[in-house]
Amino acid sequence: MSSAKPSNAGHAGAGRSSLAVWLDGCSAGDLPTMSWVHATAPSVAQAVVERGHTLSESCEFFGRALTYLNYGRPAYPFGDDRVMKSALFGPVIFVFHAIVEAHGVSLFPFDTGAFHKGLYGGWIPREYPLDSYEMKPGEDVVRRLIRRVYGSNEAYWVGQADGAGTFEGPMAVALMDMYGDPSVEPADDRRYAIELAVAAQLPINREYVRAVVVPDSLAADKFVLDLKHNKNIPVFVYRTYPRKKIIEHRVFIEEKVREIEARFGGIK
Repeated sequence: MSSAKPSNAGHAGAGRSSLAVWLDGCSAGDLPTMSWVHATAPSVAQAVVERGHTLSESCEFFGRALTYLNYGRPAYPFGDDRVMKSALFGPVIFVFHAIVEAHGVSLFPFDTGAFHKGLYGGWIPREYPLDSYEMKPGEDVVRRLIRRVYGSNEAYWVGQADGAGTFEGPMAVALMDMYGDPSVEPADDRRYAIELAVAAQLPINREYVRAVVVPDSLAADKFVLDLKHNKNIPVFVYRTYPRKKIIEHRVFIEEKVREIEARFGGIK
């Protein structure tokens, strides 16, 4: 796909997407706010800590350097059959405060990389452009989406979309069809992980970072100790099994991040 800007064919007036307009009538109620999380490889995490800010990567689809984050639950690409070894491939999770959303340049209700690769074609017709589902960062839109589709942060975390039958309009119906399908093919559960893209370099300090989750074998690494003792950022550790595949560690990672969310009241 070229780096040209997406068309506005799916927008419903004044440059706003069909999904954004549909959410206008939704209320977040008293739904707690959760964190934004960014997952990356240990080598990149070390560079991030040493430089003191996130490192954006060039995105072929949007034609600019971006850092991607997911709301609440880490949506790391675990489709790797390599074994964990000495945590060489174990992801490090940066758990950011909600304030990072103010730096967002795009916000979507799913993983956009999979959309560009055509993995959502069984649910969302190709005639529906990506920007049909674009939301504006801020304005409480994420909490409103979760309240309308899932009802709670706990249901969002496990992908239990109980809003079936409450949707009107083809764009929303297609999205709900994808959310409500329990299958993992051809797209895994990253398809319901809310995605925020930022172009700015996010600082690695207590104002922005709530906590960091690392593999247990990296707990005494220099950059991890720097996080704990110099930057005063809480570090949480997940257990690794050197002879098990990376994907088999997914539940340990997600539960550790969920523990953090629970401590700060974002989830039960």
